[in-house]
Amino acid sequence: MSCPAGNLDDYINYIDTLPLNPAPEAFGLNDNAEITNSQNATYELLETILSVQPRAASGKGKSR
Repeated sequence: MSCPAGNLDDYINYIDTLPLNPAPEAFGLNDNAEITNSQNATYELLETILSVQPRAASGKGKSR
């Protein structure tokens, strides 16, 4: 059994209805997977922000 082919607009409309961030259950994972993924993304973002800051020391003291 095959599905009839639709036109391009049908496919685009269907894709537009899909969620931007699917639930973890869609991949066979539980809700904790989403929490862990969000934490990892936050850590990576903060690490990047810290890595681009200048490492100049002000005053008398040890630098990093």
